[in-house]
Amino acid sequence: MAATGTAINGTAIIVQISEDSGSTFDTVGKATSASLSWSMSPRDVSTKDSAGRKEILSGQSEWSVSFDGFVSYATVSDVDMPNDIFTLADAKTTVKIRYGSLNTGDFNYQGDGYFSSYNQEAGVEDNNTFSVEFSGTSTLTQAAQA
Repeated sequence: MAATGTAINGTAIIVQISEDSGSTFDTVGKATSASLSWSMSPRDVSTKDSAGRKEILSGQSEWSVSFDGFVSYATVSDVDMPNDIFTLADAKTTVKIRYGSLNTGDFNYQGDGYFSSYNQEAGVEDNNTFSVEFSGTSTLTQAAQA
């Protein structure tokens, strides 16, 4: 299948977790939304010779992936449910995360890091939901889905 040539439907974007350095990935189950964020903190190199203008150079970059979903504790093959994610987070396990479409030719983003937050919320007569933040410790790589 060729790369998606139109706007990608957000439903096609999934988050996957690998505990074996990327040999196999499990999809995050019951996810309802996902977000990828990358930023760079520039270094100020302004001097008296800068003519009153701020001058910058590149600095440290950081990236994260966050996702939300419905809580279900069912065991599903090749799927990481909220309890599986909590176990990884609580153990402070380094994992590889992948964000993107499974459509051949579309780009995926992946890298290593840690789960930095895990929350569950359960309102009266409402769905029990979870939200997770993953913080990258390595380079975020971009590659076309094979």
